Amino acid sequence: MQEKHILLARPNQLLAKKMGQFLIRNHYKAQTLTKMEQLPHIKPDGLDGIVISTNAVSEVKENYASVFGLVKKYFPDVPVAFIVSSDTDTMIESIKQNLELKGQEVTLLDVTKAAAGRAGPGKYVLVIHENELGQPISDVVTSDFFN
Repeated sequence: MQEKHILLARPNQLLAKKMGQFLIRNHYKAQTLTKMEQLPHIKPDGLDGIVISTNAVSEVKENYASVFGLVKKYFPDVPVAFIVSSDTDTMIESIKQNLELKGQEVTLLDVTKAAAGRAGPGKYVLVIHENELGQPISDVVTSDFFN
């Protein structure tokens, strides 16, 4: 299986262990962003996905909505997933509102809806709860999502 390259665009140390095991198990090689100034220097070739943590604490000082806007500016065709720690439905609504305030309209799907094929035509942004990182359904969904 070929290794996929994932950019951790808003890393959070609390999720590092769960995320690290998830990435290894699914043959992902992670590149960590520590400052937004690094974005222009990341090569889009071979970048299979971007993961953004919604936790309040991160090495990157910008909030997740600002980070999303910047990564979509530099990598418009690369799939993006948000990792959440709070209730998924609540976070989907919060993410949607925060992105709309930044002028970004997206379709957000949790792992269950993405697995059920409810994505429909067009692109969507995946929302993964940190507790789902160890579940086989997340492995399948992310493998399809970050193809």
